[in-house]
Amino acid sequence: MSGYKSISQELLEKYDQPGPRYTSYPTTPVWTEDFGQEDWRAAFADANRRKDSPFSLYVHIPYCDSLCYYCGCSVIITKSQTKGDQYVDMVLKEAALLAQALPDRRAVQQHHWGGGTPTFLKPAQLERLYMGLQDLFPSVDTAEVSIEVDPRVTDDEQLETLRRIGFNRISMGVQDFDPEVQECIHRVQSKELTKHIIDK
Repeated sequence: MSGYKSISQELLEKYDQPGPRYTSYPTTPVWTEDFGQEDWRAAFADANRRKDSPFSLYVHIPYCDSLCYYCGCSVIITKSQTKGDQYVDMVLKEAALLAQALPDRRAVQQHHWGGGTPTFLKPAQLERLYMGLQDLFPSVDTAEVSIEVDPRVTDDEQLETLRRIGFNRISMGVQDFDPEVQECIHRVQSKELTKHIIDK
């Protein structure tokens, strides 16, 4: 790759080190088998006592049409839209259980969807999931409601749906605009396509 040959072996070795996973909190190295069901219930009871304090809600959509080779997230590569319907059902079912555990604390100040590729879901699926979660955990008026999008699989109808139902921020990755790099990382995303999402 022209332009990248100047990277020294010393620099490569400096950054060729294991680091903490950023895709979960707390990060995986601090997970323990010592935290059991009673601890879980106690943590929810403690959280529920802070009923006047809004919280943040994260929804993980694991599906992607194709794999980006740099990705370290939990993903499932598929083109089957039936998986989207099934996943929405399961997330709403889990959210209902969470609502039972937090009967007095429901207000959300940050509502974020990541992935995977959240815009793997079609407009009707996006709306059903968001409105179902809003019924259980309504966002405060000043809430940031954000979603990660992949311009390669995000269309105008999805963007219009997201805006209409309440999303007020989108995030999208641009790893590099060099076509050679894009081929290497399996993320071919043109400037024009990216600009279209920004302008929309």
